[in-house]
Amino acid sequence: MTPQQAHNDYLELLASGGLIGVAIGLWFFIVFFKELNIRLRQRDASLYCFVHRGARQHIRCGDHSIFDFGLHITINSLLFVSLVVIATVSVPKVDRSVGD
Repeated sequence: MTPQQAHNDYLELLASGGLIGVAIGLWFFIVFFKELNIRLRQRDASLYCFVHRGARQHIRCGDHSIFDFGLHITINSLLFVSLVVIATVSVPKVDRSVGD
């Protein structure tokens, strides 16, 4: 009996992508948490709410990936990417004081 895949997304990344895959994964997490840090320092309450909730769900999804390979399911991966976008999106402020 030969194991086909690990029941852990991180071990699967190591097995499938090797050290280069792990390096890309670490780079993603470092950049993601730097962007979160920048957005959590802003004073906008609604933006803080979106970033905080997106970050919490992202971390929960990462915790779940230790024990299962949930990101191999398409809807879970789509939700993961959606949470990353919600937590790190930059919305420019629109100046509505100038009339047309």
